[in-house]
Amino acid sequence: LLFDAASKMVDVHFGRSDKRYVDYQQSIANASYLVSQHPELMNEMERPEFRLNQDQLRRRLISSERSASRGFQAGEEALLNILAQRQVEDGLSVPLAEANANLGDWYLMFGRRKAAVQQYASAWQIIADLEDHPELLAEFFGHVVPLPSFLDAPTSLVFASEKGKDTKELEVGFVDLRFDVTENGVVRNLEIVSGESEEKALILGRLQRQVRSSVFRPMLEDGIAIRSIGNQFRYRYWY
Repeated sequence: LLFDAASKMVDVHFGRSDKRYVDYQQSIANASYLVSQHPELMNEMERPEFRLNQDQLRRRLISSERSASRGFQAGEEALLNILAQRQVEDGLSVPLAEANANLGDWYLMFGRRKAAVQQYASAWQIIADLEDHPELLAEFFGHVVPLPSFLDAPTSLVFASEKGKDTKELEVGFVDLRFDVTENGVVRNLEIVSGESEEKALILGRLQRQVRSSVFRPMLEDGIAIRSIGNQFRYRYWY
């Protein structure tokens, strides 16, 4: 909520070319994703001290138009604002391609597959028109990417501990997983490569369920999403 207000202040007083504008828009997308995953956060917005000042953003977050998930529309709007600003500032550039790819990621996470395909194709074409494009295409689309890619916080950690127990008091473990990712970013054929043990079966089962429900940016060839076989990732967990 504060990011939305800060973004508007920067827009009014400094203009959208100010670096902080894009940073705040990205923070809105981050917060919107968390709201979509944790609807209980919306309860805080019912508190009287927040209700008047944040009513407009609240309507955007909980709008039922097109049966959108909570947070979807606010995040989409923020990423579209970033995309528009990249077009104005940078033209055909890596930041513009990244903005298209991030918007494609957003659509894919919320099941808008056709929209995701269009954004990925746009990002691919922008990069293909740049110098050193083979390296850039490999960086963006030569491997699968866990989503959401824009969150700073790790998303692949599983905790099996009592509430309130600090991670410093826990043991850390690693497990290597191998799986396929479909052209729609869905995990298939998951298997443990190393790190499996009977005493950790419960927590590893939870981790596997989490990975199976994850969404990945798929690999692209010639601008078209393809199924990738045998992707391997190392996951860390505490117990």
